Amino acid sequence: KIRYENTLKYLYIWLSKKNITFHSLYDTDFQGFLFCLNKEFELPAETTLRRNIKQFAEYIKSRIFQCISNIPVSILMDGVTPNKQKYQGIILLTPDQLYFLKLVPCETDTTDALATILTQVADQIKFHGGKLISVCTDNASNYVSALKGKVQESSDQSFIRFPCVCHTTNLEGHDVYNLFN
Repeated sequence: KIRYENTLKYLYIWLSKKNITFHSLYDTDFQGFLFCLNKEFELPAETTLRRNIKQFAEYIKSRIFQCISNIPVSILMDGVTPNKQKYQGIILLTPDQLYFLKLVPCETDTTDALATILTQVADQIKFHGGKLISVCTDNASNYVSALKGKVQESSDQSFIRFPCVCHTTNLEGHDVYNLFN
């Protein structure tokens, strides 16, 4: 027997992880698939699905902040531009776990915009009892400038900035390659 609430939970996870469009759920083939699994299953209205996914995301975020309470936390942040829309990806790293926290829309990646985003995340960590110990970004000047005092002053926390090892290694590889070509 299929449990309706459990089914919806996994539907929300699938929609979110795979970035499935809502109109895909109402495709006749997908509807046929659902019917074959359970003739009585009814898909909620799109507005209900959207609301429930947002609530589920908030629940996950609250669980993340519960998990980081009273332990050291590092912020890992980098920019991404899918479909010509700029975002900053925020990941939290603890000694035991890596947590994807969120994508933050960021039309410009100026020092001030990045400092604002980092300060907000640092404040959330502090508010929920986490202990921010470091921030990892690439070596772009806007990230370095954002972290030279601005975030620490704004968030009233002490932490170190460390450059992304993978990014640094990639840059070194390009430099060595260019020396010989």
